[in-house]
Amino acid sequence: MIAKLVLQTFIWFGVMGALLFLSAGTLHWPGAWVYLVG
Repeated sequence: MIAKLVLQTFIWFGVMGALLFLSAGTLHWPGAWVYLVG
């Protein structure tokens, strides 16, 4: 159960990161990093 939750969390961060950074066209977007990490 914990492993499934951890996997879902990492997948969610991956999807959100892909949406944010692909739409911005760059990894150099501090606002997206703050949203994902903070």
